Amino acid sequence: MSSNLLNHYEGIVLKNMDSVGYFESSLRAILFFLIGRHRESELSTELAYSTIGLVSLYHDWILLKHFQSRFQEFTNQKNGKFCQLRVGLPLANTSYALSISAIKQVELTLEIFAKHRLGERAQHYAVVMIEAMKALLRLILFFKNHQTLLVHQTIPPRETYPPPQTFIDEKDKSQANSPTLLREREALLKLMVTNKLQPTPLPPNKILGELLYILRPLIYVTLMFRYSRKSWSPWLVSLICDMTSRTLLSDNIKLNEVEQGEISRRASLLAFYLLRSPLYETLTQSSFAQSFSFVHSVPLLGAVCEYVHTYRDYYFFSSGS
Repeated sequence: MSSNLLNHYEGIVLKNMDSVGYFESSLRAILFFLIGRHRESELSTELAYSTIGLVSLYHDWILLKHFQSRFQEFTNQKNGKFCQLRVGLPLANTSYALSISAIKQVELTLEIFAKHRLGERAQHYAVVMIEAMKALLRLILFFKNHQTLLVHQTIPPRETYPPPQTFIDEKDKSQANSPTLLREREALLKLMVTNKLQPTPLPPNKILGELLYILRPLIYVTLMFRYSRKSWSPWLVSLICDMTSRTLLSDNIKLNEVEQGEISRRASLLAFYLLRSPLYETLTQSSFAQSFSFVHSVPLLGAVCEYVHTYRDYYFFSSGS
């Protein structure tokens, strides 16, 4: 009975993926505006936000599972000619990637819970343990994926799949040669042969750069726990790791489009150093306070400033990990 209900729910999600995505985005937007207005309930608000994130991740998994099964069916019908292309997916090891994504959805909630209910020392332990788990999973994924660059979007984005309306009932053999199924097969083949999804193995001299990127958050929180958050040592060591990794990975290496986007994303995350102690207290805080007083009455900008003001004290808000 429960299995039938679950299958029915998955079918509804597949057939209405656009509406599901719009609903998820609307809920996130509502919670974003509530965060700054109800700071005293930040734990319950963040818990709701994490729940939406986990449900959204489950919906992504539904789409991924369906896509993989349809692609396997398609490649089998092509006598295995394109079967080896399946490893070109950004998600060669689904369970590890899903675990990383699930941790990222709940990490801030767990940090807030640890601080509110157990104290700051428990908060530090929780942060170190979470970063250690993510580092371990990323190392496993890195080596299982033949030392290719790890992209932030571990689950392929929904827009990379064939349109949801092309999905049909696999059990309906009468549609085997229907225009709908032919369009889906064409979209699947186009998706898999594109260079966007073919990962680039890193040469031996570039592997160190990726390992530094993977281990950098764990190094930072370990030093932060050892020296305190307001010490310059964790901040400087973390920045050196990031810059060294970026230099190694950006120097004379040909990456595909997705991986180039990942390198650009990592560069943009360097802005978070402005929000981390002790640079924040030394330089950024006074400028932010002036900006906050100026835009506080502006609806969208005011909400963004409230969000930063509420969560800046939490590590995972500006971790970039």
